[in-house]
Amino acid sequence: MTLHRNDPFIGRVIGGQYRVDDKIGEGGMGAVYRATQLAVSRSVAIKVLRAHVPEIDKAALVHRFRREAMSTSKLRHPNTVSVYDFGETEDGTLYMVLELLDGVTLTELVERHAPLPPERVAYIGKQIAKSLAEAHECGIVHRDLKPDNIFICDYHGDADFTKVMDFGIARLLSGDDARDVTRTGMMVGTPRYIAPEQAMAKKVGPPADLYALGVILYEMLTGRAPFDEESAMALALAHINEPVPPLKLPRYPKHLAEGWQGLVEGLLTKNPKRRPQRSADVANWLAQLELDALRWREQGRSGRWTVTASSPNGEAPSTYEGPSPRSTVTVSRAARPSSSGAWVAVAAFAFMLLGGLFAFVMLSDEAAPAGATAGVVQPPSAASTRPAAAPPPSAASAAVPAAIPPGPQPAAAQASAPRPPPTSVVTIEPDPDPDPDGEIEIVPVATRLHLTSVPPGAFVHLGDDRLCATPCDLELDPTAEGPRVELRFTRRGYRDTSISVGLEPGQERRERVTLTPHRRRKRADKAGAGSLPALRLGP
Repeated sequence: MTLHRNDPFIGRVIGGQYRVDDKIGEGGMGAVYRATQLAVSRSVAIKVLRAHVPEIDKAALVHRFRREAMSTSKLRHPNTVSVYDFGETEDGTLYMVLELLDGVTLTELVERHAPLPPERVAYIGKQIAKSLAEAHECGIVHRDLKPDNIFICDYHGDADFTKVMDFGIARLLSGDDARDVTRTGMMVGTPRYIAPEQAMAKKVGPPADLYALGVILYEMLTGRAPFDEESAMALALAHINEPVPPLKLPRYPKHLAEGWQGLVEGLLTKNPKRRPQRSADVANWLAQLELDALRWREQGRSGRWTVTASSPNGEAPSTYEGPSPRSTVTVSRAARPSSSGAWVAVAAFAFMLLGGLFAFVMLSDEAAPAGATAGVVQPPSAASTRPAAAPPPSAASAAVPAAIPPGPQPAAAQASAPRPPPTSVVTIEPDPDPDPDGEIEIVPVATRLHLTSVPPGAFVHLGDDRLCATPCDLELDPTAEGPRVELRFTRRGYRDTSISVGLEPGQERRERVTLTPHRRRKRADKAGAGSLPALRLGP
């Protein structure tokens, strides 16, 4: 903790219940402090209004602060920073008590890790859209949505839990425009993320926030904003006049890239009436993109397995697809491929030819004894008359591969006919099998990694993918990842550390990484580094 001993608020009890412990940072018109709510020993953040702001009328500033507190306190969505209390001190200082967060701003996340994987962008963006949806339903427009006002924190194991902050320059759409503090004719917002109508100081609504969200999504996906001019005026003019550079995602499959392009281009449309109008719809779109990205990632990274088997009653084969198996897959005995079945089929067919119609009738009418499995012999085909390639394997020598490819279907099963061909039921005694339940043990192919770090809480990355936070267990498939992978461990305040890990099928390994801390540097120019940034109160 860095104490600002000359700060008059340090050590002071505000509102009779909040003891100010330390200054977190300063914003454009106020400062943020870490404090303790004495009644319940809860850590909170307190935002106070600057005492002197020469360029703005004090009465208007006080009015804006009160409006900010009243409007923001109505928001209850978990992805929106909570406002616990607000009031005025004895000496006339206005304050607001906020939820204290621990994590990083989206600005810091993008600076360190962009471009982010599409599923991560969708997950963070979905939460932002949900926060905006509640605010818009309450008649509140954020007006200054940007990565600095979005906080990423670890919440009950969710390392990308997102909080939208700083509805401080929002205004109530239901209020009288003549009395609104941020009225038409006053441009409010950050130029890099400002909507065209907002840059022209026109009246804005929810589509302005969605335009800013489109810029943020573009930046997370590519590592750069669509417009990056140096001056605020040039940025505003670019948003008004210049076409948005195409969103290029060459590393992703066509269907995924087109889904992102359609959403982002729609959000960045110049005309606000042609943008999506509801944040809830955008959240749903992002949820679908997240699902698509996860499916693509699962197929490309972890491999897939397929089990094709006929059901015991002889119905059509059923296929199950899923991630690479880890332990046991249960398949009914009738579905298990067996070369002994082919030998029995050939013998039965020969017996039919020699025995004639009498043997056919007698065998058809005979009931199969209990415990036997009925095998269905189809009419002759090229496949059925072909001799078996090898004798049936013994139970000791039969190994089941990790991937079970679907077997070829008989020719008669593939042909369509109005009536099924005649069949003969042949009694087949079950083979002696030490596995009476019909469970097939799948040989594990993944390498199981137990990862820890000092200190804990480090993110583990494989390429562009963030896999987990330590301590954690991973299973990586050597057939998909290769015999060796490089894992990168990152944690705020520490240097990135990489290790090379060998992968062998079925192996378990334990890896422990000790992180080296960065030299701490004061960042007085950025409010809320490492904790809740100050809420902006104006342009």
